[in-house]
Amino acid sequence: MNSAGLTNDQSEALVNFQAITECWDNSMAMQIMRKHNWDVTAASNEFFAFFSAEAQMQDRINYDQPAPRQEPPMQNQNQNQAPQVAPQNESYWSIRSWLT
Repeated sequence: MNSAGLTNDQSEALVNFQAITECWDNSMAMQIMRKHNWDVTAASNEFFAFFSAEAQMQDRINYDQPAPRQEPPMQNQNQNQAPQVAPQNESYWSIRSWLT
């Protein structure tokens, strides 16, 4: 037994579980491992199933919320000033071309 009161097999199972799941919280990892009688496969499956379901729920929450509206950036322009109109291309046919 080591200082945490685990046998060598339990310590190895805990290290393997943490390596697979990247769950570095020792108390959480040990709790899940004890729940599954130190079966790394069963504990890993529960860990991933829980966090996968949580991620899906968070995605659903984020999806249901409307995206924040983004306003186009304001240019340095007086709001009372009329918008600038681009000059017309004279190569296109227009009524003005008939009159001249």
